[in-house]
Amino acid sequence: MLNIIKGLTILCFVIQYIYWYVSAWKTEQSKPKSKAKISLSSIMRSLILPLLQVCISIQMVKQPILYFPYAPVFLPFVGLLLTVTGLYICIIARKTLGDNWTNAYEYQVKPRHELITSGIYSVIRHPIYLGLTLMLIGGEMVAGSLLFISFFAFFLVFYVQGKREEKLFLSHFGKRYAEYMNRTKMLIPQVL
Repeated sequence: MLNIIKGLTILCFVIQYIYWYVSAWKTEQSKPKSKAKISLSSIMRSLILPLLQVCISIQMVKQPILYFPYAPVFLPFVGLLLTVTGLYICIIARKTLGDNWTNAYEYQVKPRHELITSGIYSVIRHPIYLGLTLMLIGGEMVAGSLLFISFFAFFLVFYVQGKREEKLFLSHFGKRYAEYMNRTKMLIPQVL
């Protein structure tokens, strides 16, 4: 049963990766060319998530880093549930954004960028960050690694990233974005 759970978790990572890059290719057509030069930093930022997912997947096949020998029997089930939930949130959020999505590290607004406040965005402003965090935490749980605890730090990383994006959106959308911020939470519905 554990091998099935591991396989499903890895499949979630593959689905997220394929969906992300196919939809990114489609949205690239409508966004302005980034004025920022391609740097090692921007390349690293674009590779961090896939590299983390590959590392987690390897841990599922081989020995996990910081193996959790006394892990509760239900931990892989909870991990799979978190991974599937995170994948669902990511895909729904990305689909809701449509052509309004841009790479977070480019910090740009498209010429006809719309403020999306419907669907999952009516509850939280950065659902993709929530979904990615859930996927990483869930993957480590399935792998049986204590590293799942460290992936809660991604909430902090995504909080900082989200705050930076929000400054850009406030300058572009003004009062509309400020009102949107007042009625929604940033990363976790009803909490943060």
